[in-house]
Amino acid sequence: MVGGLLTTFATETRERAEEQLPSWLGRLGEFMGAERVALLLATPQDLGLRAAYSWSAPARRPAAC
Repeated sequence: MVGGLLTTFATETRERAEEQLPSWLGRLGEFMGAERVALLLATPQDLGLRAAYSWSAPARRPAAC
């Protein structure tokens, strides 16, 4: 799984890799048995974090982004 993830982000264009992020979050979430997964990005303006992408297991409400 990790090899596929690394290959995707090493070989795809930025736009294509970003399109695949929700799918990869889902795969990681299912692998870890998580209910939700979020990718947080640093925001230099306020030194905070923002949820850029998220995934929720089926039958769960989506996390707010």
